[in-house]
Amino acid sequence: LYTIFGRPVNKNKTHEKLRKYIDFGEDYPKISRVKADFIDLNVISKEPLKVPHKPNQAPRIIDFEKENRRNKRLGDRGELIVLKKEKTYLKENGRHDLAKKIEHVSKKDTNAGYDILSFELNGEEKFIEVKSTASSFKNIANFILTSNEYDKAQRLKNYYIYIVFEAKSENPKIWRIKDPIALKGKGLKMSPLSFRVVINIENKNDEAN
Repeated sequence: LYTIFGRPVNKNKTHEKLRKYIDFGEDYPKISRVKADFIDLNVISKEPLKVPHKPNQAPRIIDFEKENRRNKRLGDRGELIVLKKEKTYLKENGRHDLAKKIEHVSKKDTNAGYDILSFELNGEEKFIEVKSTASSFKNIANFILTSNEYDKAQRLKNYYIYIVFEAKSENPKIWRIKDPIALKGKGLKMSPLSFRVVINIENKNDEAN
């Protein structure tokens, strides 16, 4: 019978193969059920900013491939949440025409320096970079800004950072930060995490000749 019909599927082995590509236990609610809310948070400029860290952390091996997949999935989720909320916001304010023009830019160009092109109610373009976290908002907001995003934040008018808190829930919270670079030294601190190293080199044999 095995020769004719084949062996029955071993679900455990199948799950092990799929586990490399799917993070089990992290299914998100359907985007159609998600109802995001905009929130307003105050930036406190007088108190010193502390970078979160875990002291005395035990040595461990990090599966960077798995972490990257999870972060990518969470980031994509945040973008869908913002995309839906922006369209809803414009429609609720009578700008159905603008809601139709919203673009999910990062799906077509990952080097744009922002994720979503939306609009102000007066029709001006709004450039939105989305940052997502599964956590709720506390006394500090912490995210990565690439050099390209930093450059666009300086040059583009109406550049926003949208931080999506509780991005895995049905009721995420979105904090909109307009012109984030203007907050440098006023409650916003930027720290380098890595450096690009460029070295001029030549072949030693060529030098000898």
